[in-house]
Order: sequence, then structure tokens, then C-alpha cells
Amino acid sequence: MTWQPIATAPTDRIILLYRPTAIHPAIRIAPGKFDDDKYAKKPKPYWEIWLVVWNGKTESRNFMPTHWCDYPLPPTAELEALPND
Repeated sequence: MTWQPIATAPTDRIILLYRPTAIHPAIRIAPGKFDDDKYAKKPKPYWEIWLVVWNGKTESRNFMPTHWCDYPLPPTAELEALPND
């Protein structure tokens, strides 16, 4: 998992976004996707994060991401079978 500049981000799937200027540290890294806003009268493409459901487009547009990365692979069955010490 390597962080890459947002200019290289894919726009066709959900990815992890890094938003260093977000107010709360818990939302500086968040899943999101590109939204071309094609149904608006004045389209303004932006990176939509899961918080848009609560705070609207303004929240996503105010704290734009600078970097992105793919989700890490999930644990394998071998790792899940290890006993907890």
C-alpha cells in the first residue's frame, strides 16, 4: 500500500483518500470516490468521501485530498487461524 499523488488516482472505483487539512484526525483518511457532478447546473467535480452523506458536498470540497491509495488486501485464512496470545 503506497500513497500516490491525487492527480494519478483512478476515478472509476472507491479508494482511500488522504485529506491532510480535514478538521478531525479521524477523517483525514477516508474511503471515497470521484464525483463529476454531471447533474448539477454548474458541474464542479470533487472527491466525495463517506461523510458527504452527513455534511453534503461542501465538506468534501473544503478538504480536498492530496494523496490516494488502494485498500490493503484482507487477512488470509492462515493469519485468521493464529491463536491470540
